[in-house]
Amino acid sequence: MQHYRFVGPLIHFGVAQKREYVELERYARRENIEVEDVVLNLGNSNPVYESGFPLHSILTKLNQLESRWDFRESQDAGSFVCNALYYFSLRDNVERLFIHVPMMDKGEAIALGSLIGNFFA
Repeated sequence: MQHYRFVGPLIHFGVAQKREYVELERYARRENIEVEDVVLNLGNSNPVYESGFPLHSILTKLNQLESRWDFRESQDAGSFVCNALYYFSLRDNVERLFIHVPMMDKGEAIALGSLIGNFFA
């Protein structure tokens, strides 16, 4: 099996069902990975990886846009799939960002995706 590495910046998205706001995740933590077969393959990797994106600046600018969304920083990407994905992604390259979004309908998802896509374009 061939392993592919993305060279440039990459943004991941996940759904945080109980939140009413959009969270940009700063950290991914090894200790939060609870899937046993994944944990066994971690070896002596770093306990925490931090996004290389300037989150404070990004959040300030996103919250100045005229949108219905409230953007916040999070220091905890969770303890299952989102955190594990983010951890392995940051391990390869710190030019990664994970964004948790609330549950929404298709129209809202398209609007938010367009807003974020245009912001980073």
